[in-house]
Amino acid sequence: MIVDFSDLKEVGSKKKYTAELDVDHIDFRNREIEIDGPLTVELDVLKTERSFVLSGELEGVLILQCSRCLKYFEHPIEVEISDELSIEDIEDLHNIDLFPIFERDIILEIPIKPLHDEDCKGLCPICGQDLNKEECDCEKESIDPRLEKLKEFKQK
Repeated sequence: MIVDFSDLKEVGSKKKYTAELDVDHIDFRNREIEIDGPLTVELDVLKTERSFVLSGELEGVLILQCSRCLKYFEHPIEVEISDELSIEDIEDLHNIDLFPIFERDIILEIPIKPLHDEDCKGLCPICGQDLNKEECDCEKESIDPRLEKLKEFKQK
């Protein structure tokens, strides 16, 4: 999102931005996170003596992969934007790209362990069957070979 802050000359000047950003993905940890539909941004900008204070909200839908069953699902996000841009760091007040700030805030909203459902059973570690659809006949109990003798001890 390219914005123009050049008209905010006096301390205390405010400006409101509303936009829909058509972004299809963001890069995160060497993979692409897809974005379903546009991102809606409502942003208030306040000029202070040495900076521009950004506050607002960003909404959208991410396409994430469940960490248990690998199913793709929609994950709606509502991101509170609260940031400050130093005037010294801005090269051109006519063309300020705010998307890197939005991208960072979106990444912070991605869950560490995304789940399409809290009760997701995941995949069978032996045969790969999706346990949400049906159970498999695999024997789930596996014993560490180093502790095999303890099983014999228990039977005596």
